[in-house]
Amino acid sequence: MKAASGVKRCYVSVDGKVALSTSVEWHEAGAPVAEIASKTIGADPGDKVSVDKRYSYSGKGGAGLIRCDDSSTIDKDVDGGLYATVRVGGDPGDASAVLKMIEAYTSAAPAAGECEVDL
Repeated sequence: MKAASGVKRCYVSVDGKVALSTSVEWHEAGAPVAEIASKTIGADPGDKVSVDKRYSYSGKGGAGLIRCDDSSTIDKDVDGGLYATVRVGGDPGDASAVLKMIEAYTSAAPAAGECEVDL
């Protein structure tokens, strides 16, 4: 798989340690979400993948495919998919709670203008 063509990251620290890390990333068209998640620190090849193959997740984090409804806003030079990643710091948490967070993050990304951003 080719390297991400653009990445935007956000870190939340608590007491000097990263508690949450998120990103929005362009990757090659058709890249499996599990492959995107595998680039995230703490991801594991055995992480769960949702039935629709849109999300990969564990108690440490994961990734999800962002669906941009209005394709006219996407940079025409980009031939790929837009993905969100989430990594939770510290001890592993509840995988189903992490999945809910990834689902919410990927669903909110288009409304936040992520589909219009030229990373």
